Amino acid sequence: METEPLRKTNQNLYIIDYDIPRKPQSKRRAFYRQLSKIKHKMGLLGKISTMSVLVTPDRALATQIYDLAKKYGTANLYTGFRKCDDE
Repeated sequence: METEPLRKTNQNLYIIDYDIPRKPQSKRRAFYRQLSKIKHKMGLLGKISTMSVLVTPDRALATQIYDLAKKYGTANLYTGFRKCDDE
């Protein structure tokens, strides 16, 4: 399964914000390890941001990350729409 990159066009987006407690540290590391595996499996390149917010046009990916974050901390999943003024 591949996810499409954010485009400079109108599109639906999924926004996941999460908070993984700093302690226990092992739980936090486990979350980021699992997140890295999901990212690798999806073919996503680049570093994982630690800003605790991810944006993707891929609903399945958003749901998978949301479920993972809920397992290790708290999370919210929002839907949004990116409007490009060029269209």
